[in-house]
Amino acid sequence: VPEPAREDLTSVKSELEATRKALKSANNEAETRRKRLDELETAESQRKQAELSEMDRLKQAREKLQGDLDRITRSARESSIRHAVEMAAVAMSFHNPADAYRLLDLSEIEISEVGDVKPGSVKKALEALVKDRTYLVRPSGANGAPGRPRTLETPGKPTQPRAVVTRF
Repeated sequence: VPEPAREDLTSVKSELEATRKALKSANNEAETRRKRLDELETAESQRKQAELSEMDRLKQAREKLQGDLDRITRSARESSIRHAVEMAAVAMSFHNPADAYRLLDLSEIEISEVGDVKPGSVKKALEALVKDRTYLVRPSGANGAPGRPRTLETPGKPTQPRAVVTRF
């Protein structure tokens, strides 16, 4: 084998060795980068999962607060309706205004856009209740004023205990 061919062969071998080393180095670097990429992807996935968990926690807190708000709003509306009905029942001479609230069909009560009870609807509903159950209100006196409950009292004389009245 001539000498120049040996040099070519030696140079090709050394080039091949250099290329193999470079390839091995590139493969090692690629493997290192793949591992780093996997670590970063795992970290990003965990961050997103934690973020979703935080979102879920915030959603649950929001739902709880919304439930509390709804409950408080219902309670306030009920109290407002109860107050309006009982005040109107007092004005209409009901014996027991609380009975008026318990017996009244509350679906007839109208609420304004701002949440106030419309007094006309309360009066109308109470009048319908009185029409069906007249015994709930005190009878009117001669002048249209509510009547007084019956007692043993005679006009101009103080009330006597029943025992004293029956003795004479």
